[in-house]
Amino acid sequence: MENSSISRRIQSAIDALHRKNAEEALLNLIAALDKTAKLTYPKTKRVGDRIKAFIEANEEIIHAVSNNPLRGKIVFGDMTFPEIVYKYIRCSIAHEGELDARLVLHNNQFFKVGDDGVSLELPVSYVIGLIVVVIVAPINKRQKVNQNLLINLAGKLRRVNDLWGEPDKVLYI
Repeated sequence: MENSSISRRIQSAIDALHRKNAEEALLNLIAALDKTAKLTYPKTKRVGDRIKAFIEANEEIIHAVSNNPLRGKIVFGDMTFPEIVYKYIRCSIAHEGELDARLVLHNNQFFKVGDDGVSLELPVSYVIGLIVVVIVAPINKRQKVNQNLLINLAGKLRRVNDLWGEPDKVLYI
């Protein structure tokens, strides 16, 4: 088992969620997501292409974990969910050190355009979904966290160390 930058960032992201700080969770998550996408798609040279491909390949898990009853591809205007994550979260964090000001995190169930017509409202459950797809990515099978860290999936507390590299354990929750 490994305690690498991926597992350390995931542990920090989950710890932040336990403190109800979804923005800090995303700040920690993005490095783990970036590295997982790079390991999953080593021949894809462009960062954006890797991250978007990884998220697109895992959208079903993200929706399942987020408890969004509307499954399928999320599209806002001409942007897909993977493009939104890349542009509004990953690029903002990597280049500005913070989330895009147009991204609003909330505890409602649905991902939607804000009342101002410009902002995007992202449910915290989607942050959890993004964390989970990094955890269950088969490439991360040998990862571990230092403690008996738990994550709430569909109302059931699950040990993170039991989920590494096991997408089937969360796909049908």
